[in-house]
Amino acid sequence: MKALTCPVPPAPLLEDYLGYIGDAQYIAVYWERLGDVPIVTDGYNTTVSVPEAYWLFTNFLRLQYDVRTSWLSRSYDNPAGWWLIIDLKNRYLLMSQSKEAYQFLSNRKKPEGPTVNPTDENEIYKLIETHFTERKGRPAKDALAIWRAENQLIHQLWKWIEEQIQLEENKQ
Repeated sequence: MKALTCPVPPAPLLEDYLGYIGDAQYIAVYWERLGDVPIVTDGYNTTVSVPEAYWLFTNFLRLQYDVRTSWLSRSYDNPAGWWLIIDLKNRYLLMSQSKEAYQFLSNRKKPEGPTVNPTDENEIYKLIETHFTERKGRPAKDALAIWRAENQLIHQLWKWIEEQIQLEENKQ
């Protein structure tokens, strides 16, 4: 695992933009080739994240802090080999190869209820299929509300990123 010296958005902004609602200390986000979407997981609870917010944050890491976000990128033939791990309690970032990241996350007690294993392609495929089916089947007014909420989150994240860039410029 590689520690990153980058700022982490405050709670609950980061959790909201990733779509994470669990209570784990550590989560990971990575790009999934099967649905061409970002996935957020705590090793047990796994969900589809907001693509625009994922790219905004990872590009901020790449441009402002020279983080090798190409390690987080993907293609259909080449899944993301690295996951971005976030400590939600202490607000810091790590990057780790996907197998090591999953082992790290799944070392905690398994929560009650159904879980999705982020390393099982069949489970991820079902998760993504359900996500898109549910979005597609919603009435237009619900879809518009979701779109507005996602755009609001992206706007808040963008404001936070601008503040971080200004802080870095003021240091120099």
